[in-house]
Amino acid sequence: MAGFSEEELLLLNNYIYFDCAAKCPSIEEALNAYGKSDGAGNRSYSGEDFRAVACAGMSEEDAADVFRRLDQATAAGGSLEGLTIERVLDEGGVRAICVKKPDGEAAVIFRGTGGTYEAWLDNVRGEFVVDTHMQKIASDFIRYDCGAYTDLTVSGHSKGGNLAQFVTVVCGQQIASCVSFDGQGFNREFLQEHAEEIATAKEKIRSVCANNDYVNILLNSIAGETVYIRNKDRSPVGAHCSYSLLKYGQFDEEGNARRYKLNIQTPFIKAMKTVVDGIVGAVGLLPDNGNERISELLGSIVATAFCCERETNKVDEWQEIKDSALSVYSYAKERLGIYDPDEGAVRLNAPNIHEDFDRLDCVISQLEDIRQRIASGMESVSSIREELNRDIIADLYLSASIDRVSERMDKNLAGLHNTTNGLYDITVLYRRNEEELAGLAGM
Repeated sequence: MAGFSEEELLLLNNYIYFDCAAKCPSIEEALNAYGKSDGAGNRSYSGEDFRAVACAGMSEEDAADVFRRLDQATAAGGSLEGLTIERVLDEGGVRAICVKKPDGEAAVIFRGTGGTYEAWLDNVRGEFVVDTHMQKIASDFIRYDCGAYTDLTVSGHSKGGNLAQFVTVVCGQQIASCVSFDGQGFNREFLQEHAEEIATAKEKIRSVCANNDYVNILLNSIAGETVYIRNKDRSPVGAHCSYSLLKYGQFDEEGNARRYKLNIQTPFIKAMKTVVDGIVGAVGLLPDNGNERISELLGSIVATAFCCERETNKVDEWQEIKDSALSVYSYAKERLGIYDPDEGAVRLNAPNIHEDFDRLDCVISQLEDIRQRIASGMESVSSIREELNRDIIADLYLSASIDRVSERMDKNLAGLHNTTNGLYDITVLYRRNEEELAGLAGM
């Protein structure tokens, strides 16, 4: 059995982003839906036909090219001739198709994030949660819907690449090979909990990445081999677009991406990985479940900013942000030892009052330092955003989303500043009262 080449898998990874991949029972039906027949069995594709369905960072012409390539590959004599769709999953933010060649060779392709609220939230949760909800959906699809298949090839782009790697670890007996395209890695807890399975699965996993991609650098890679493709598209969207890998990738006669002897990642991406690893590592050091609470807050903000499928999103986004923010606030109070008094209780003069307020002074100073650092960080983010806007100025929705999040963060920073000032005023008043009480006691 010849199996699936990396070029074939990459073509299918581009195809699965289109809704027809989950709705059409066969690839032939999807090709007929968008292709114009000349009456002799030949189809042609125009960018105009994809005006309403171009997705995943692809232009209309990019989308048309994907379908041209897929038509050629599945035609008589093509490498994917006779390919059939055996199983389909499209729920909970996870989309996957199980395809089979006439010789019985089967593969499962997982879609990337796809713009849903659930997927963006799950992306951030994956920074700190061992097995996320979407990862469990993916593994159930392999175990139950595709349980009749062994020696599966699994693949995916971005979030799909992470899901493909995940199922290779937890469903290892069914999977012979995994190809992840620009897929992110896993957190330290996952590496520890699944250490034995990862050791077995590692040699099955190949990671194929654009040299300027910013997603595959997230967290810890478990791939046995990593291959980089020189991506000539330097825009933020193009750097992580699955079509860029297909367009600029160099593949050998067997359909596998060219192997470079050295790591050809760009200097910016290498530096970015160092920064991201440092931030995630710092949050990971929080005691108890602090990292999970922080990830819920970050996840709800990111998911709200980048969710594209509003019409299918049933989540009250701002309520999610408020609830997770309250959870982080409660966690901070607990760690700092600040407790609300019982209802009706009145605290009078106590011997350790000065010690307590010395600690509160320290907390106020730390909060103000945190506020200043966040404010400084926001200035850097604004600067970076201006740079990005020059490349993705056409994406007005993304720009508006970032503006909304920035506006709310500015209000939160102002609130934090008012809180620290209020706490400081309270300490001054209590110390003044303590001095007055001490003076009366000495009379």
